[in-house]
Amino acid sequence: MFRFPSMFKYWSRLAVVAILLLAIVGCDESEPEEKLEEAAEQLHDAREARNEQQEQISEIHDELNDKQAEIREAEKELAQAREQLTEAQQRLQEARQRLDSRATDVALFRRIQSSLLNDEELTQAAVSVSVEDRVVTLNGTVTGDGELERAIEIASSAPGVARVKSEIDVRQEQTEAGDEPARSGETMTPREATPTIERERL
Repeated sequence: MFRFPSMFKYWSRLAVVAILLLAIVGCDESEPEEKLEEAAEQLHDAREARNEQQEQISEIHDELNDKQAEIREAEKELAQAREQLTEAQQRLQEARQRLDSRATDVALFRRIQSSLLNDEELTQAAVSVSVEDRVVTLNGTVTGDGELERAIEIASSAPGVARVKSEIDVRQEQTEAGDEPARSGETMTPREATPTIERERL
């Protein structure tokens, strides 16, 4: 059992390690002030680096706050713009409805007035038409209830009419005892004004 070489190597290595440790300790003991100054400088540099990073973080935080404020302001302006757009769309829709209503009223007026003027049963009648929001109002005079009913029938039968209001007066010739019938060119005596008649189309 020959172990000398192994033991020699072991003790040799141990000696080298001891020498190195002594050298390190000697260096540390010979230069303690330099090590302390170097450590102080490193600490100072670390503190400055930390302060710079804190300043950068603070700047980034301020920029973030500014961006968030800008975003909130932009969102507010966007909401206002949407409200204005909605109001504009509503006004446009109302304008279109008014335009459509006026166009419908004009068309109804022309249709009903033409029908009244061209109807053979109303040759002695004088009936005018006005239309607003599809509500037809008849004015003028007729010579009997038959003409009144005919005028209302024509107005009511027009497509798109919502309601018919009659303010027509019924006039007739004088036929009471002792009175002669009214002759051509003479003024007819008006009968009691016909009450307003409203007929609503379903």
